[in-house]
Amino acid sequence: MKIQLSKTSTNEQLLPVLGKSLHLFGKPYLHAKMLLIDERLLLLSSINLSTNSMDNNREVGILLTDPIVIREFMEQFRKD
Repeated sequence: MKIQLSKTSTNEQLLPVLGKSLHLFGKPYLHAKMLLIDERLLLLSSINLSTNSMDNNREVGILLTDPIVIREFMEQFRKD
């Protein structure tokens, strides 16, 4: 498991729990949301995984299953 988040005081509190699986970005600010499941399903979305975002915001997302597209996203994720 590898998690990449923006470097905020809230996200820094996750370091003791997630350890080396967590990478915090300073700059540029990471706004993208990507969820990869079993290297077969890729969700790209504007939604934050928070109650406020899910209950009060209008969000949009796309679910991708094309293995070529997923592989390209995985390569970029590893580079980051």
